[in-house]
Amino acid sequence: MLQTTQQIAETYGVTPYTITHNWIPKGLKHIPGAKKSFLFKNEWVEEFLENQAEICALQRLNNKQHTALKKITKTIKKNNLKCFVS
Repeated sequence: MLQTTQQIAETYGVTPYTITHNWIPKGLKHIPGAKKSFLFKNEWVEEFLENQAEICALQRLNNKQHTALKKITKTIKKNNLKCFVS
């Protein structure tokens, strides 16, 4: 069943602006409706939100790895350690 932007916004507790200006540009599937409106299937929204959650989890993981790498690099520079490959 197709739903309007307003219906999707109410279902997920966001504003219609969030859907049209954030979710659609990030890849939410939609069908153009009458007079600049959009129509969505619940499956499309669920899929989009699951993908966004995975992306956020990966970004958090990458940020943690980046922070750890910076700490290691700082320690190496501080202690003037050198890596030699034999």
